[in-house]
Amino acid sequence: MGTMSVTCDLNEELGLKLEQEARTKKSPAAQIITDVLEAHFARQQSETDVLKKLVAEADEGSFIEEADMDAWMISLGTEKELPIPAAHNTK
Repeated sequence: MGTMSVTCDLNEELGLKLEQEARTKKSPAAQIITDVLEAHFARQQSETDVLKKLVAEADEGSFIEEADMDAWMISLGTEKELPIPAAHNTK
């Protein structure tokens, strides 16, 4: 795989953060930017994959009741955390 050079303007605050990160990691700023972009695109692909899976499940009639989801979300981080709610099939 080849490489591509990219030039961009950063505001002062972002530029300083990038310089600090490069110093901390003892890595060139270009490598920091590459790592950030790779992580961003991997996360974006993961989110897309999850959404595709959820759409496919919904198309099959599989869903979680809103009240069950609300109760589960409210319980997160508490001493009485609920298990992930089960999906129901309408077909």
